[in-house]
Formats: sequence, C-alpha cells, structure tokens
Amino acid sequence: MIVRKPVNGDSIFIHKNSKPNMQKTLLMKDGSNQVLTYPNSKKYFLSKDGVVVKKSDSFKVIEEEFIALTNEERIDIVKHKLINGVIHNRSDL
Repeated sequence: MIVRKPVNGDSIFIHKNSKPNMQKTLLMKDGSNQVLTYPNSKKYFLSKDGVVVKKSDSFKVIEEEFIALTNEERIDIVKHKLINGVIHNRSDL
C-alpha cells in the first residue's frame, strides 16, 4: 500500500508492507514493466524506480530517506494534508 509519493511525480514511494512477499507489476513511465517484490519483514519500505532501497519498522526512518531523495518536507498534520499520498499545504486548499 502506498503511503506517500512525491509532488513532482518521480517514481519514489513509501509503502506500508501490508502483504509481505507479494509481487506487484508496475508500469514505468517509459512503458516498461517492473516487478516490485514486497520484503518479507519490516513495516515500511521505500522504493525508487521499482526497486526497494530501504526497509524499516520506523516510519520516521523511511520518511527521512524519502526527504533526502526528494527534497520535500516532513508531514506536519497541522500544516499539511495528505491527499492520495501526496502532501498539500492546508493554506492552499
């Protein structure tokens, strides 16, 4: 299950590992297919271009890696609203 994705549309996603060892076929921007295999452990993982790059039981650890790759902000529930996995400023809504 995708928890967060970048605003700019890059193929970097935070997933909640709700189905360990599941294989999911992804359609990439260039039209090719990529198979993403969910890890057999850890609650969250980060995928980039269909490849798992980091796994952790801590959302904070995964979010910090996501921020490093995308240069986006951390989720602040007072300041932001999450719509379809994408962060939005509440003041813009």
